Amino acid sequence: MGFLYAVPHNQTMFDAMDWFENIRLMDDEKYRNELNYEISRRIFDEKSSFIKYFSDRFRVEGTGGIWKEDETLNDFFKQSQEIK
Repeated sequence: MGFLYAVPHNQTMFDAMDWFENIRLMDDEKYRNELNYEISRRIFDEKSSFIKYFSDRFRVEGTGGIWKEDETLNDFFKQSQEIK
């Protein structure tokens, strides 16, 4: 995700994620249209989805939060009740 580029250029991981979310992902359609094979487009789509998911989650967890906190806590409490 550009983290290796960010560090020696005095950028934070959040700066790298900003670039991916605000610039790179905006160009996805252009890059996708340059691919010749359907399998290439599927792989590209999967990678693009992963980057979006990862950056959304990292923004929460990278600042000390819990990803989908309500859902996580509900699952935990539900499982703890099932154990009893």
